[in-house]
Amino acid sequence: MSDLVLLLPFVALLVLNILPRSTRPYAWIIAAVVFALQTAAAALQPFGVIDWSFLDSIERSIGF
Repeated sequence: MSDLVLLLPFVALLVLNILPRSTRPYAWIIAAVVFALQTAAAALQPFGVIDWSFLDSIERSIGF
């Protein structure tokens, strides 16, 4: 899960740079949603609320 927490902002940055300039005001909303999701995921991980085992195949393919 930690690999995805690091890579998600970079992917979001690439997507936001590809979008046309007319959609730039929505960048703040997208960044805030990504931040909120990452914060919730990081806060819930120690409690075992979410089962992260479905991400194992993705982390192995990334290979960090």
